[in-house]
Amino acid sequence: MTIIHTISSYDVFGPEKTTINECLALEGKGYKTVIVVIWPKGSSPFLEKLNKTKIPYYHLESNAKFDLGAVKKLQNLLTETKADLVHSHGYKSDIISLMACRALKIPIVTTVHGWTSEDRKVRIYEKMQAFSWRFSIALYVFPILTKIRLWRWASLKRNFW
Repeated sequence: MTIIHTISSYDVFGPEKTTINECLALEGKGYKTVIVVIWPKGSSPFLEKLNKTKIPYYHLESNAKFDLGAVKKLQNLLTETKADLVHSHGYKSDIISLMACRALKIPIVTTVHGWTSEDRKVRIYEKMQAFSWRFSIALYVFPILTKIRLWRWASLKRNFW
């Protein structure tokens, strides 16, 4: 089984470490994993960290906060890697992955690492992200405060951990 992890991230913090550790654990159990980093051109601390691991990864260049071209690039990559499942991490990767997966009929799992709600634009993206979860086959939530907040307004009819 091939599991593709999608994440839009520049630096290495909790979500990025979780993604790397999950891939290493899955590979130890015989799964094939690939990380797709959705980020603009150029290097980043996260891409440099991935260079030091044995995890295969792709840098899917995205030119804007929401780049429809990235959906098509991801669809091509999912087809090329023969993805069986996509695991997305974060609002940008959740939305782009959902659009790509729905077109290809590939199941998607999402991990919510927490919300910042730092400004109006981010809050809009977070609401779009929450809507996308309705199409996930499972939803993992960190930390507990985010989980409680989600229960207050998200009517999710899926597996929710």
